Amino acid sequence: MASNPPPEAVSVSQTFDLPPREAIRFLEGKGYQATVNWTEMWEADHTSTFTVAKVAKLDVLVSVRTSLEKAMADGTPYEQWLADLQPELERQGWWGRVQDAELTGTGRAVIIGPRRLRTIYDTNLRMARSTALWQRIQASKGLLPFLRYSAVMDRRTRPAHRRWHGVILPVDHPWWATHFPPNGWNCRCTVTQVNQRMMERRGWKVTATPPEDGPVRPFYRRGSSAPVFVPPGIDPGFGYNPGQARAEAIAVKAAQSLVQARSSGLSGAVPLALDDVLAELPAAQKPRATMNRLALLAAAGDVAGLGAALAELLGL
Repeated sequence: MASNPPPEAVSVSQTFDLPPREAIRFLEGKGYQATVNWTEMWEADHTSTFTVAKVAKLDVLVSVRTSLEKAMADGTPYEQWLADLQPELERQGWWGRVQDAELTGTGRAVIIGPRRLRTIYDTNLRMARSTALWQRIQASKGLLPFLRYSAVMDRRTRPAHRRWHGVILPVDHPWWATHFPPNGWNCRCTVTQVNQRMMERRGWKVTATPPEDGPVRPFYRRGSSAPVFVPPGIDPGFGYNPGQARAEAIAVKAAQSLVQARSSGLSGAVPLALDDVLAELPAAQKPRATMNRLALLAAAGDVAGLGAALAELLGL
């Protein structure tokens, strides 16, 4: 019998052409929060909460997020998304020159137009897709245990991202905790998931040491007296892996839910709480052996064991 062909490499850009179920679920699962400045919510906060800077009205937030979910599901390009959304934003008063604290959260005039909307569209869709891709990477790392950084390599490519082009490291290397793309506003970088056989065919090798780009730099968020430290070559607010952050948020929620369920004393409370947590994960991330193990631990009320097993499942 013929052997199965080797798996093909998977890149972020390829996921743009696939039905982005996990990415849509990521957007749908968020709550809402009004913010005035983009630094009010920071990095991992975005894994559970949807916001748009200078939007203080829930109706506007709902309209924007709903439109993004539809655009992702339908593969709608930015120009068409904007044309569809603009009339609704105009109707709600959040368009053009806006000076209304009830709408924007500030008494200062704010300009709402295509440039701001482009940033909203690109950043939210790229982060959602990045989160979904990380889930797929974790599910397939047994077959494809390495990631290769890929920059576009044109005149718009940032110097640091150009230096990172071709870096190959194991999926769970700590470098990906800060350098998994996108790594800044309008960053077009991707990753490709490969195994040893693929690398040998292409003449690639695992990178011995990730590039050293200098010391981290301080960034002061508005209203904060203490700085956050940003890796060189990465824009403030992008120095994290959104997929890892999402997995960590699910693990924290799982631990809280299981402890509460265990303390309730109700029969079956722990398995029900576990079902609620697992409902947030894509089917591809639930190997049968692990699911059977989780079911046994839940039936026994082994909260500590469940926590460890969930961390393993989520790649933490």
